[in-house]
Amino acid sequence: MNEPIRDLVLEIYDTITDPGSWGAVLDRLCELTDARGIILFELLERPKDRRLSALYFSKIYKPEIIFPYMKYFRDLELEENDLLTAMTSAADGIEVVRDDQLFPDASVLSARDNVKALKSFDIHHRVFAILDKDTKTRTRISIQFSEAHGHITAAEEAVLKRYLPHVAKAVELGRPTAQLAAAHASARLAIDRLKIGVCVLDPEGGVLLSNEEFDRQLKICGVYRIGPGNQLLLSQPGQQSKLKELIENALAHGEYGARPRKEAMTLMIDGGSAALCLDVAPLGNLKLLGDTGFGGAILYSLDASQPIEVNIVSMKQVYKLTP
Repeated sequence: MNEPIRDLVLEIYDTITDPGSWGAVLDRLCELTDARGIILFELLERPKDRRLSALYFSKIYKPEIIFPYMKYFRDLELEENDLLTAMTSAADGIEVVRDDQLFPDASVLSARDNVKALKSFDIHHRVFAILDKDTKTRTRISIQFSEAHGHITAAEEAVLKRYLPHVAKAVELGRPTAQLAAAHASARLAIDRLKIGVCVLDPEGGVLLSNEEFDRQLKICGVYRIGPGNQLLLSQPGQQSKLKELIENALAHGEYGARPRKEAMTLMIDGGSAALCLDVAPLGNLKLLGDTGFGGAILYSLDASQPIEVNIVSMKQVYKLTP
């Protein structure tokens, strides 16, 4: 019963190391909900540049259509997203909001220019959800339905809510590697440039690959050690069993819905003055190693004792800071 669910959850987390697979994942979610299409957005809040950016979308949509639409109807789409933010509670869970809940008056909704434009693509009904409630740069999702389908059903909404917490976590954990991979041809070079530790584990918790920052943490933080069979072991009591569950059980993830960062484990560094914040994502395939049917996991580890590097000149220019 849980096998198809687990398989799709693993496909969602595989996007962390293979962002190009998001289209196939969103297509699968479309099939399960009978949706016409799905788009993952990012709300960018920058000085003099407030806009929505389409991160990933199902394969029915083409960049030459999506990007001009987002630019032309920017203000209307921002208005809808501001209403979505106002209607979304501060609770952890992911809440799905229909377009007719944003605009209860049907005549007002149908008169909007972006809604008229969408109907030419047989998009007559939409639902939205915020996937990250912790930051202003919020990831959100839009699911579109045809006129023949009508509004989302309760059963389809239940399917969405089953998978969206995993989508939220995968987008969050995939963000740094996607940004660096875009700038570096070598995936290995990209992870070595990260300021967070990265460690790829096999299904038994053995270390297959780690970056320079993780190797540094292994040597000096007193939190990790390598045991027999090259297995990664946590030095603090009770944490090894949790790590084992997160590696072996894909369905143990996504507990905190729209607050994926809350899932991180906190491990005190020797001396107790700072901590490592550790998070895990299960992987079904690992394109980085050319491995299919992988079944292991990728571990991220942030050393909170390290100084934060800030480009003061850029900060002064962007935020108009005084001396």
